[in-house]
Amino acid sequence: MKYWLARVGCLVMALNLLGCSDDPQVETKEIVRPVKLYTVELDDIVVHQFPGEVQASDQAVLAFRVPGQIAKYHVLSGEQVEAGQLLVELDNTTYQLESDNAQAAYELAQVQHSRAKALVKDFLISQQDFDQSKADLLVAEANLDNAKSQVDYCRLYSPYNGVVANTYHENFEYVQAQLPVLSVHTDANVDVIVQVPERVFEIISRTRQANNDEKVESDIQVQFPAIPTETYKATVKEVSTVADPDTASFAVTLTLPDPGSINLYAGMSAAVTASLATGDRVRTPKLPENSTFEVEGKDYVWVVDSSTQRISQRQVSLNDEGGLVSGLKHGEVIVETGTQELKDGQVVKHWVKERGL
Repeated sequence: MKYWLARVGCLVMALNLLGCSDDPQVETKEIVRPVKLYTVELDDIVVHQFPGEVQASDQAVLAFRVPGQIAKYHVLSGEQVEAGQLLVELDNTTYQLESDNAQAAYELAQVQHSRAKALVKDFLISQQDFDQSKADLLVAEANLDNAKSQVDYCRLYSPYNGVVANTYHENFEYVQAQLPVLSVHTDANVDVIVQVPERVFEIISRTRQANNDEKVESDIQVQFPAIPTETYKATVKEVSTVADPDTASFAVTLTLPDPGSINLYAGMSAAVTASLATGDRVRTPKLPENSTFEVEGKDYVWVVDSSTQRISQRQVSLNDEGGLVSGLKHGEVIVETGTQELKDGQVVKHWVKERGL
């Protein structure tokens, strides 16, 4: 009897332990739905190629505000510099003496004005003499500030982080005020100048001026002879509105981040490839028959995010013939079939029909 009671007790304890155990967690994996995709094509794309020339994105030509003898260049051409770093200085002996004289004159004017202030209270000097002492103090103060500025003008500092492009003089040379002494350019970005014909210039100008709804898409790639296998994406920085009198072409400045892997200097050559949308509609495109669906009487499509492959619902406008009027841009990808079975935020992938043996 005791034997059977012991066995029953063990069975009850085992059942209790099983009942207290946590339910096994089932890992759910997000389902990726294969769908047919359609790329919207609205504009004619024309590929152009141009030779270009590298230029510094930002360059400052520095000069002293005062004349003098160069005491020392603290940097050399091609050297990396930081914002606020001392680059070159003049011999400031003469300017320092003038500053010391101005300091002495200012201190004397202060003493005389303090004395006059005490005397005018006792009517021992006229109000005119007091006013003169006050004016002398202000003039002495202005002369001191000017003299100190002349001393400060004997040093040139880097306006930003960059590279010394060139130095134009040597140590101990005498230079006049406003005469270029050295130049510094930034190394964060690189500019490329290209000359384009009138037709291409018109497309680029329209791209810059168009609003977001009517923006003409463009893709500009730059290659450098030093690394011909690498391409770098560039954007339009500025355009010249005056044509070259000899070639009748327009200068367009492109900019791109410094590649870093190569050293680029002003004057180097570049090859530019620009895929420009002309802005001329081929036609009013008709979307695939099953790509649109209605919600409360309005037409919608599923737009695919190229980076996440997730879909989002977007309203479109169609004409009576089913042609697209607005709502999509050139190059966007939409779901072509099976739209009724999808939901917002769902991940999809392009469905490819398998070929038989």
